[in-house]
Amino acid sequence: MRQEVDTRARLVIIGLVVVALFAGLLTRLWFLQVAGGESLAVAAQSNGDKVLQIPPLRGRILDAQGRVLAETVPVTTLVVDRQQLDETSRAALVPALARLLGITPEEVDARIDDKNAQPFEPATVADRVDDEVAQYVWEHRDEFPATRVAYNYLRVYPQGQYAAHVVGYTGQIDAQEYAARRNKGYAADDTIGKTGVEQTFESTLRGKPELKKVRVDNRGVKIGETVVRRAQPGDDVQLSIDVDAQIVASDSLQQGMDGARQLIDPDHGGYYKASGGAVVVLDARSGEVRALVSAPSFDPNALVTGGAPAEYFDPNGDLPLIDRALNGYAPGSTFKLFSSIATLKYGIRTADETYDDQGCFVFGNDQELCNARKESYGYVNLPRALTVSSDTFFYNAGNEFWNVYRDEGQDTAPAHPRGNGLQETARAFGFGAPTGIALSGDQSGRIPDLAFRKEFNKDSEDPTDQTWRRGDSANLAVGQGDVLVTPLQLANGYAAFANGGTLQTPKLVAGIRASAAGLPPGELGKVVGEAQIAPPRPTPLTPEIRDPILSGIEGVTADPEGTAYYSFNDYDGVQVAGKTGTAQAGKDKQDTSWFVGITNPQNDPALPQYVVVAMVEQGGFGADVAAPIVRRVIDFLNGNPDPPPVRYAPAPVKKND
Repeated sequence: MRQEVDTRARLVIIGLVVVALFAGLLTRLWFLQVAGGESLAVAAQSNGDKVLQIPPLRGRILDAQGRVLAETVPVTTLVVDRQQLDETSRAALVPALARLLGITPEEVDARIDDKNAQPFEPATVADRVDDEVAQYVWEHRDEFPATRVAYNYLRVYPQGQYAAHVVGYTGQIDAQEYAARRNKGYAADDTIGKTGVEQTFESTLRGKPELKKVRVDNRGVKIGETVVRRAQPGDDVQLSIDVDAQIVASDSLQQGMDGARQLIDPDHGGYYKASGGAVVVLDARSGEVRALVSAPSFDPNALVTGGAPAEYFDPNGDLPLIDRALNGYAPGSTFKLFSSIATLKYGIRTADETYDDQGCFVFGNDQELCNARKESYGYVNLPRALTVSSDTFFYNAGNEFWNVYRDEGQDTAPAHPRGNGLQETARAFGFGAPTGIALSGDQSGRIPDLAFRKEFNKDSEDPTDQTWRRGDSANLAVGQGDVLVTPLQLANGYAAFANGGTLQTPKLVAGIRASAAGLPPGELGKVVGEAQIAPPRPTPLTPEIRDPILSGIEGVTADPEGTAYYSFNDYDGVQVAGKTGTAQAGKDKQDTSWFVGITNPQNDPALPQYVVVAMVEQGGFGADVAAPIVRRVIDFLNGNPDPPPVRYAPAPVKKND
């Protein structure tokens, strides 16, 4: 009996112990899930790992001789360790930094709260400070709590505005760029090429960032780090651009624009506005770009840290970010070279056949198209028409092309083997399509035809707007109407004519070089690649077509009645042929000034051969403004490092161009 009682007592005790254990366990579970859930969830993440990217040394951009156009240099910066700031210290720091840096307290706050920076990393409040500012911070640490002098890297552009459109600039990656490149290893606070070569060759210049594993506690405070991958510097990109030629071309363009603003516009009254312009220098044989200038320009050094200001995008402003060398304009009489090729190729006229230029050309419906101021040149053949720039000769040629178009079946014909000869010739010389240069913004321009008119006028109630009319062919022949070409396209087309008929893709990049980091100063890295461009292609140019046309454009600079004679009458360098152009630019716009010059037009293999194009928006006659600009650039190409200034004055010739 007693043994049974003892057994029962032991079972009760064991049961009580089990109940107590379960009660404790349930209490602990309740605490974990309810009472202590929030704090313990934080503790569970107390020692997390985060991966941080450290930008590599970005590759340099070099000119043809290895001179630096863009590079990354070490700079002194100011950073604030936000994890050491409390409300009191921040209240003292913000106004002190505002006074020191000459900015508003609100801007200081914005820099400290930069959302693109990792929360456990210091925030940069000044990208570049001089030694005096750095020393002041060192000596007055009590005034700048949680602030220290640090060292970083900054992209700089030694040539400033002289090569801005070609080189481009870098800036902080935006949301759209980040979304497109996030899977390629970019971070939300990365720097990226925004325009120019910086943008086109972003992947080449960027290199590979260092990867660092950072360990943080539950407060987000860094407690350790490990380097996972060392940074690999970006490669250097060497261009075909020659800095000296770029500077001379830029200065010449600016001198010409300044001079144009001293000339009276006889059609609109007042001075020419000369609102912008471009200069292109091409090696006619290789297609290498020696200079590519657009004005107005900008200083990329000012955009690297702050981005482009709003006024750069004001449609009523100067729009300096537009690369006018790649922008489309009516070419005016510079297009007559290609109209001449078409006229001879398609048998519209022979080179010796004359036309009586009485100052105006009258269509069958009594529509009249005239030379500027109705100047008359008498009997002219094709070479002479080019020399004096007879519009009526080419209006008549365009009219004859339309007659062929009509006889081939007009708008309903399936094809126009001769009637579209102007368009086909223009396309064969690269017009109507991007040139293929390694820059974004390479525009196609426009070579109008029936398909264009139908699309452009699809909402018009006038059915004739969707037809190809007689006047369309006439205007196309003189580079007016709906035709648009870029200065680079024009230079490239003339280069194909100059070299005997080979159309090159403009070559901007000479080669890709390994980083020179660690090499002796001035030494370049080895060539590790080249930019891929489309191969050259032939054009329909033959010696029988080229020779009489060349005779005409040689007269432009050498004949006393040539439209550019005034700019070259004292010239004694390598022979130059060329063509002026004065293009109507639309309502409320002054004429566009053009000139194209070809050095060594006879293509002597012992001499270099260049094509130089100058274009000035609202600059007036090509003979007065663009031709003198080209003359100065050619003087430099002939070996004069400091050619005389651009001379500006109305050229004493009959003014058609």
